[in-house]
Amino acid sequence: RQLPSPLPMYSTWAEVKVVGVDEASKIQASIATKRGNRALYYEIDLKLSWKGKAATALKPSDGPGEMDGIIRVYNIAHDTKFQLGGDENTSYMYMMGYDMKLAGDWVENLKIEAPELFDLVAAKVDAVLLELKKK
Repeated sequence: RQLPSPLPMYSTWAEVKVVGVDEASKIQASIATKRGNRALYYEIDLKLSWKGKAATALKPSDGPGEMDGIIRVYNIAHDTKFQLGGDENTSYMYMMGYDMKLAGDWVENLKIEAPELFDLVAAKVDAVLLELKKK
């Protein structure tokens, strides 16, 4: 996809995708019934591996232009929700990790694109939770 006009030095976005779920991820859920009403209680802490590829225009001539990283999406619970810029007590949170030794325009481009995974992962989590709540 094309970059918006404020960033004309890049002709295309980098590609970033989730490639695995770490065994250290934690998912806990329970259903409670009170006076005939059911309630779903849950806590989720996901640790996911991601891989990024440099935008074609920024791919370095001396290497693969790829970066591996991790994203931790946590604080997912029955009393929190996805909200960009939200409070840590009421919103999902995330942390990113990648090789800090890498440098170049392509790395900076991946650093801009990789946090978009938070939105995508949160949307998938919310879709699963919606299906659970229907049952």
